[in-house]
Amino acid sequence: MSLLSRTLHIRPHQASLLLPCILGICLSSCSTPGPKAQLDPKTDSVLNAMSAKLTAAKTLRVTGSRTTSPGFHSELNIAESANGSVTVQRPNRLLATMKTNHGAREISLGDGKVTLVDHAGRTYASVKAPGDIDETLRSISRTYGVTPPIAELLVNHPRKFLLEGVSTGRHVATEQVGAFTCDRLAFTQPDVTWELWVDTKEHLPRRITVTYPASHGSSPETITANISRWELDVPVGAKDLTAKIPSGSTAVEMIPIAE
Repeated sequence: MSLLSRTLHIRPHQASLLLPCILGICLSSCSTPGPKAQLDPKTDSVLNAMSAKLTAAKTLRVTGSRTTSPGFHSELNIAESANGSVTVQRPNRLLATMKTNHGAREISLGDGKVTLVDHAGRTYASVKAPGDIDETLRSISRTYGVTPPIAELLVNHPRKFLLEGVSTGRHVATEQVGAFTCDRLAFTQPDVTWELWVDTKEHLPRRITVTYPASHGSSPETITANISRWELDVPVGAKDLTAKIPSGSTAVEMIPIAE
């Protein structure tokens, strides 16, 4: 699974301008594929049904919120809570819009590029998109440490994307998430655990939580995304998929993690 990245590199003198707009409300990062995940039959079945439902939709619009443990981003100017929406047109267009106490931020994928916009800071950056949504998200996560909100669930092949790097998966229980009855699934992979709640009726994800283990005497850190609304095969136009760059915004450069 791709998990929340804590690192994004841009030119040092521009960090205060762009960094806050990137890591909005999502679970993101890059993981290395390993041995095939060991799943119990129920988990396997739930993931198959969920992935089939999402993959069948040619367009998607999802609305949700993100919260993190206090201090999760203590070294960065990033909100601990945010609300937003993501619109997808398969196979290669996406726009994520986030609203936080640090202002509005957008991430778009289309026309062969990824564009990131900080409305409050009036800054933006663009990098090349190497392929469809799946390939591009893997690339920018690996290179820059950033992906859009709940991207793992919005790719063209959700099951495959989610299970990258996963060791085990099991069905925990049937629980309520708001008004929805959900199958709660738990997954393990090196240095992190995560859980997914999938609506038993609609086969749609309603919540995803990632937990990082305690280190150096600290408490475990968590990040949770709750999805309040799914819209499948909705009409989508160019304006629904294009990031809006405020007039007078400054272009800044993203720097690969390796640098």
